[in-house]
Amino acid sequence: MIDGSIQSVVNLRLIQYCFEWLSGLKINYHKSDVFGFGMDQGEKECLANMLNCKLGAWPLKYLGIPIAESRLGSSAFNHIKQKMVKKIDPWKGKHLSAGGKLVLTNSCLSSLPIYTMNFYLLPKGFHHEMDSVRGNFFWQGAQDVFKYHMASWITLSRPKDQGGLGIINTQIMNECLLTKWIWKIHQQPDEVWYKLLKAKYMRHKSFFKSHSRGASQFWQGLHKGMHLFKWGTIHKVKDGSQTLFWIDTWLGDSPLKIQYPTLFSMCRDPNALVADLHSAGDGTIEFRRSLSGDEALELDHLMSLLHSFHRNNSECDKVEWALDRSKCFSTRSLYRFITHRGVCVRNSENFW
Repeated sequence: MIDGSIQSVVNLRLIQYCFEWLSGLKINYHKSDVFGFGMDQGEKECLANMLNCKLGAWPLKYLGIPIAESRLGSSAFNHIKQKMVKKIDPWKGKHLSAGGKLVLTNSCLSSLPIYTMNFYLLPKGFHHEMDSVRGNFFWQGAQDVFKYHMASWITLSRPKDQGGLGIINTQIMNECLLTKWIWKIHQQPDEVWYKLLKAKYMRHKSFFKSHSRGASQFWQGLHKGMHLFKWGTIHKVKDGSQTLFWIDTWLGDSPLKIQYPTLFSMCRDPNALVADLHSAGDGTIEFRRSLSGDEALELDHLMSLLHSFHRNNSECDKVEWALDRSKCFSTRSLYRFITHRGVCVRNSENFW
């Protein structure tokens, strides 16, 4: 990657010549493309001529992931839909039973977009297109003859113990896969990808304090799934530097904004940290106006809970995943939590 100046192009050409001379290999420029961003068309063509390469077109694919200089639309993911259609043709679904088509739908068609959904929050319209391909194959096979769909796709996507067939809901799975990245970021691993994200988006602040405006499409997708992460996490507060006072679940079984909605609606800083509002057992909560009698009683009750809590400034906050017995995040536990309708249907295996 170069800045596009003439000097940087000359330096790159020199490096290429040195590589060819030292290794004895030749670079095939006919198979090489150059991509430019933040430049007009004339500058891109000039750069391609200087490097003796073809001018590539966005979006490009890197390790199977589409990359573009601007936001990717539904058309950038059409290759996934085309793969689904190509997989259907040789199967000749007219010779398969409903059980056989279900197995192929779950094991093959539903797994094709998983890799891409790990990095992008796909548009809802594209999820509907994939559902249409899978639904048509399940009900009518590979034939072009129209057949009625005897049940809605939402019904088929329910878990088997709730009257469905257990077909993956790609839209929900997409959100669960991106939520896993938030869990990894919160663990603060000593890895290159985390250091890169921290330097670009989280300088001197946590993920939940970062901004998504003007960020990459990947980062914006993580912010849209932030509420899912909050649903399943319980914070074990130590120094209070990584836990939001009102929004995170750390004191009781639900966030304080749910336990004390009136106080939360009047607080001056709804995104304050525990470390900001709690010091040595004394709370310093600021409100936008004075409190009435009932509101003062709620504040007294909250303060009594805070007095029973003591911070440990020598340790950092920890997060546990409440939806799994291992206390660690799993995509399966979050997917099950979102798709669960609260009641399991008896003898559901006999429905189909």
